[in-house]
Amino acid sequence: MRACDKPYLIRCSDDGGMIVYILGGFLGSGKTTFLKTVTRHYLDSGKKVAILVNEMGDIGVDGSTLRSEGFKAVELPDGCICCTLTQSLFEAVAGIKEEIDPDVFIVEPTGLALPQKVRDTIVSTGTDVKDISIIGIVDVPRFDIFLERKKEFFLEQISESDIILVNKADGQPAEKVEGILSFLKDLYDLPALVVSGKTLEGVDRFLEALR
Repeated sequence: MRACDKPYLIRCSDDGGMIVYILGGFLGSGKTTFLKTVTRHYLDSGKKVAILVNEMGDIGVDGSTLRSEGFKAVELPDGCICCTLTQSLFEAVAGIKEEIDPDVFIVEPTGLALPQKVRDTIVSTGTDVKDISIIGIVDVPRFDIFLERKKEFFLEQISESDIILVNKADGQPAEKVEGILSFLKDLYDLPALVVSGKTLEGVDRFLEALR
């Protein structure tokens, strides 16, 4: 299920419910950078935003770090919310809706999660959701490595994205970036944007896609 069956992240309607974004991608692909980017975008426009993060063990960003930066963040650690923590996710979504009632709800699952399973669990809660979109993130330097070593999972992880961010393209050969874009277009026919959390390349185009 893609957002409204329309390209990019176009919302279904302006009537009630919260907007949900799920960030998909391996650890180190840039999920946390763009979680903060999306959060600040909506906070600056006066929206109420809640964040749910889920990382394995001590790796990755945690809820306390985000809260120290002023974000409303809830953490589900030590398990994957698309499998072992499905019930915890179910309860967390209900609690966030009741206690925070955000306009925008952003979920950053562990890098081992399939974001489409996270989406399906959120839908199954019956929470009032206006629209739910998956933002898939891949990084240029490690794209070929993951394709070689984890191809089946890697491709499944981004297969139901509504948009794919091709991150960390700065400093990489142009032909490599173009090859990745061509590969993704041929395989999925999805919108793919070249972005950089470091140089901010493509970030404005990405934010436009959120409107």
